[in-house]
Amino acid sequence: RLHSTLELKLHHNAKLKLYSRVGESEDEFRARCEAAAEDAADAEAAKLRDRYESKLDTARDQVERAEQRLRELNTDVSSRRQQEIVSGAGALIGAFLGGRRSTRTLSSIASRRSQTRRTEERRRSAEEKLASEQEDVVELEQEHAEDLEAIWDRWREAADEIEVIEVGLEKNDIDVSDFHVFWAARIV
Repeated sequence: RLHSTLELKLHHNAKLKLYSRVGESEDEFRARCEAAAEDAADAEAAKLRDRYESKLDTARDQVERAEQRLRELNTDVSSRRQQEIVSGAGALIGAFLGGRRSTRTLSSIASRRSQTRRTEERRRSAEEKLASEQEDVVELEQEHAEDLEAIWDRWREAADEIEVIEVGLEKNDIDVSDFHVFWAARIV
């Protein structure tokens, strides 16, 4: 009779490959599933973090190099402007006082000005590159955060997928330890 009527109800989470223990309540099993899901999510997040960390290190190095290049070009533009002003003023004074060399002097002034403009253009390009590199870092960080959130969501959902399964007794699960006979007679 026990073999055919008695069943044990267990909780099962297929994604986490967990079964409830005998006597474990659903709340206790759910807590164990959440802990297992959190551990699995942490392990997956650690792998993801390692992958993104190398990408972010590379992107941050590129930002640092772009900042350094921009500082160099800012210094170069500043020094070229100072040279242009000083040599231009000296050349103009010399041109007015010198006479014939005025054409060559004016040509020298124009050449220095064009060098300054080319350096300013390189600086603008370096500023654009720096902005682009900084955007790449922000995009990588945002992508990493989104991937981490997706991992947490997926494992949280896995922890909630609990189903009840019924396990019946098998004949070898039943043990009769004491056998008693009771005889009742009917008195009429």
